[in-house]
Amino acid sequence: MAAKTKVASIQAGRRTGHKSRVALLNDECKRRGWNVGAAWSDDDVSELANMIGKDATTYEMALTLGRSYYATQSARSHVRFAMNHAEIFRRLVRR
Repeated sequence: MAAKTKVASIQAGRRTGHKSRVALLNDECKRRGWNVGAAWSDDDVSELANMIGKDATTYEMALTLGRSYYATQSARSHVRFAMNHAEIFRRLVRR
C-alpha cells in the first residue's frame, strides 16, 4: 500500500512579505499625516462631512485631514451613517 501524500492548496500558503494595496495606502497616509492618533475634533468631522458630499475618495480625505487611511475609512463610515439617518435622529431628539 502506497503512502498517502498530503496535497496543499496553493492558496493556503501564507504570502510572506506581501502587503495589500490598502495597507500600503495606510502606510503612506501615516507617513505623511500630521494628525495621526489624535482625537477627532468637530472641525475634522465637519471637513469630513463636506468631503463626503463632494464624493472625495477615502485616500484624498486621509491626506487632507492628516489621518491614517484606516481611521478615515472608519470615521467616514460613521459620519455617512449619521448623514443618511439624520432625519430619524432629529425625530428621536424631539420626543
